[in-house]
Amino acid sequence: MPTGTPLAGLLGTLGDVLATLLPDPNPHVHGSACWAFAWLGANGVWAPDRAPDTIRRLVEIARQSKIHDVARYASWALSELPIVDRDAVSAIPTGSDFVGFVNDRLGRPYRRIGVRNYWSHVATLAALVAAYYARTPLSDEEIAAYAERYADGVPIRRLGRPVRFQLLEHLGPAGAGALQRLKDAANKPPVKLPKLRIGTRLGRRAHKRKQQE
Repeated sequence: MPTGTPLAGLLGTLGDVLATLLPDPNPHVHGSACWAFAWLGANGVWAPDRAPDTIRRLVEIARQSKIHDVARYASWALSELPIVDRDAVSAIPTGSDFVGFVNDRLGRPYRRIGVRNYWSHVATLAALVAAYYARTPLSDEEIAAYAERYADGVPIRRLGRPVRFQLLEHLGPAGAGALQRLKDAANKPPVKLPKLRIGTRLGRRAHKRKQQE
């Protein structure tokens, strides 16, 4: 969504109000706020430096919520909100629980993105974002390597493209190489595959892949 429009300004104000709902202990309230933040982030109309405690609270909900969908929505919001300077947000507690949270999500086997594992990719990207803001347990070089690895095979219009690019940009020299490689890959023309009849075995596979893109 274009910034500077009346609608974008209205949605930005809505984000400021939603930030006041995240501390609410009622999971229906803060869960709904997480869901809304994911969509605001996807449209680029609200950034977490407007309410510095937002990232800390989203990480807390993603780690600690006992309601599966609420934890998912918090991770989704983390994976969609624009990346800002680390010093612009509140500090994230980085005890052993946080380290375990990041390592668990990054230790899952990598699979190409699809309908069945979409939320797994959301969780991975959320862990990278959390590690970026917390400055632990990964170095900037490790974050860049993970961001590039999890972009492998994912169409550029799909999951986390803006956030991955912003993450690498904010890493500075540590992310410069990976960022350039992703940009080069994004600019390559798509490979044209021969048309296959859907009734054939190869045709069914090609049709299924096309539906997932």
